[in-house]
Amino acid sequence: MKPQTSFSDLIAIETVPSAVTPDGREVLNYVEALDHGLRHVSAEGITADLVRTLHRMLMQRGRGEAFATPGDSAPSRTGGRGLPSQARYVPPPPAAALDGMDALFAYLANPAPTTQVLVEAAWIHYQFEALHPFLDGNGRVGRLLVPLLLAWRRKLSHPLLYVSPFFEHHRTEYYDRLFDVSARGDWSGWLGFFLEAVRSQAAHGVALATRIIALGKTWHDRLDAVRAPECPPPRRSVHQFIALDAGTRMLGVAGQTATPRFVPSLAWHPRGSVPNVRRPGLPCSRTRTPHGIPVVPHW
Repeated sequence: MKPQTSFSDLIAIETVPSAVTPDGREVLNYVEALDHGLRHVSAEGITADLVRTLHRMLMQRGRGEAFATPGDSAPSRTGGRGLPSQARYVPPPPAAALDGMDALFAYLANPAPTTQVLVEAAWIHYQFEALHPFLDGNGRVGRLLVPLLLAWRRKLSHPLLYVSPFFEHHRTEYYDRLFDVSARGDWSGWLGFFLEAVRSQAAHGVALATRIIALGKTWHDRLDAVRAPECPPPRRSVHQFIALDAGTRMLGVAGQTATPRFVPSLAWHPRGSVPNVRRPGLPCSRTRTPHGIPVVPHW
């Protein structure tokens, strides 16, 4: 079962680290690893050192950390944690797996491959999963390689394509397609499945981005409707208000109590407090939204 964490929960976790759940930790690790990878891949490419670092970040304080020896390439010989006799797929012997990883990184060092980038991404993802270089967490690293490769090949300026949800939703077929490449050389089946994942998730990403833009406009319009005329519009997005909502649910307190923790800029307000309701004619710093969330004009 993959972790289930909402965006508002993730923001709240970043604000109150002690409130992190196991699912939240795994998602936060992924976000931090992706951010680290994107910062380094444009200059360095996808290297062995980067992959080991990503594995450490993905596994820290998360599922499988004690078993996986984070960052250490110690190939699993079962494709999991069971005995080889119980495994559907058994990766190559350690020496062969390490040789395969060397060949994979040598290929990735080529700055201008002739292979179409999505076909290349499908091949690299399969190859990494088949080599299975770590005791645990190979799936997490392998899925992370897809957006990093697209960024490295300058085909994706922002990490807006996530194939993991499609793989998880079609989990059985995903493993069947990978296995069929190893067992029968069925590259066509795997490529078709992978490209459908890209098509489906790209369409989902466009729809989601459209909804986010519309939601942001709705919130800004609502904030403008209750903002005093002399106040300038907010200079940031509404994510702090989302965090405040999540924080009140996590802490079980009223918004007035949670505000100084989740919207730190309110603590800097010279008045020292914010009233519970909006009153006509009050200065903009004391204005609230219809839901009682304080509007902070200068962030």
